[in-house]
Amino acid sequence: MFAVQPMPEFDRVPAEDGPALMRELLAGFSGLAGELRDRIVDPGRVVRRPVEAILVEPPWHRGRTVLVGDAVHAPPPTLAAGAAIALEDAVVLDEMLAGAADDVEPALRAFVERRFERCKLVVEQSVARTRGIIDPAPDFDVAAFERRVWGELAKPY
Repeated sequence: MFAVQPMPEFDRVPAEDGPALMRELLAGFSGLAGELRDRIVDPGRVVRRPVEAILVEPPWHRGRTVLVGDAVHAPPPTLAAGAAIALEDAVVLDEMLAGAADDVEPALRAFVERRFERCKLVVEQSVARTRGIIDPAPDFDVAAFERRVWGELAKPY
């Protein structure tokens, strides 16, 4: 189970307090989320840390070296899209290097130009979806939410 709690500042708490804090955070939920909440008792199974995102402005390369994936664009796990855009990086980089001559720097520059806006979209959408994710409102349509989010991200890279 993944839960996000908006906090102005992250405060560290003893690990043994993790299950109680998690159950309190999820108190308004029923159904499967409520059942899972009630099973949270083992401090060793609660991971509590700030949710962060990284988006490095170009350039992502120097000479024949290029950074990809989480090194330059790491979204929070809200949409579970971080690994997908890293794999996209690999596919696009392979495609662009296959067409490069001995001088790969132009291909790396073109790779970053091609990838930046797509990666920026994924990071920004993931950050936006992190806000307000803990909302036990009974009228929240999860399926519609997922269709909208994935529709925005389904554009070709």
